[in-house]
Amino acid sequence: MHDRNFMWFLCIVVCFLYPVDGGTTCLSCSSVESVIDCTHLERCGNNEICFAHKYVTESKSELYDFGCTYQKLCVPGSSGSIFGKRLSEGHHIVCQTCCNDTDICNMKSSCVTNVANTSSTGHSTDSKLPRECDDLTNTTTGVHTIYPDGIRPTQVYCIMANNEKWTVIQRRFNGFVDFYQDWMNYKKGFGPAAGEYWLGNDNIHIISTTTGHKLSIYLEDFNKNFMYANYSYFHLGNELVYHNGRQFSTKDEDYNGHNCGVRVHGGWWYDYCATSNLNGPYLAGKATNTSAMFWYGWPSYFYSLKKTTMMIKRIS
Repeated sequence: MHDRNFMWFLCIVVCFLYPVDGGTTCLSCSSVESVIDCTHLERCGNNEICFAHKYVTESKSELYDFGCTYQKLCVPGSSGSIFGKRLSEGHHIVCQTCCNDTDICNMKSSCVTNVANTSSTGHSTDSKLPRECDDLTNTTTGVHTIYPDGIRPTQVYCIMANNEKWTVIQRRFNGFVDFYQDWMNYKKGFGPAAGEYWLGNDNIHIISTTTGHKLSIYLEDFNKNFMYANYSYFHLGNELVYHNGRQFSTKDEDYNGHNCGVRVHGGWWYDYCATSNLNGPYLAGKATNTSAMFWYGWPSYFYSLKKTTMMIKRIS
């Protein structure tokens, strides 16, 4: 993983604040080598379901298609050799599954070959160590040790609630930690797990790409009002609706072309520049612009929040 050339992209699907009409949500890609290479999602029609195809090309490569289809067109099965032909290319489908029980259910298709766990050092590992809070047997909220790459211990804050175990990737509540950090610090992570901290883009990437994850963001103002923004799919790969698909930028690494890391004093998935800036300055209340820890329009425009927590959990 190269420090300067590797760029973290944000891919999420909104399911709470901004509901979308239609049926289930499915992974939607063509000719990808593995399920983790597919980061695009599609909202199916009310009479459609998710599908996954595994097929073999004329050069004997195994590839996948994911998307939406009609129930009557789905003939699930697996032959191990030739199941059917993709007529336009002459490729052989060897496995097909369909589902509609949960959002993004085709991510867990039996056609999908399990991807070997690989550490950030490039070495494959079958470590049974907990990679995220969801893997812990302990059910107490607080600081725990996880091993995102299966090797190196990392301190993290876990929230255990309603029979769910959430891995906190960002936590702010008093302004004691400066979030106006450079690229390398956002890459590695900073701050104590017992206090305010950023888990680190490397760790977030490793956790969120091993399988599908959902994201929940907790916001609180200084009048004890709070809200949650919940997202059905979160992926940090090779107000977040506006930021979906954007590249992460900091004060010393500008990938949006507008120098937003410097302009709004943070590290985030900026465009021009932000409708949320949860890693911005902690100003404790009313602000005059977007250079603040804000969520656009809540509780009012240009308001620096009291508390924020970003947490992710494996999709069950």
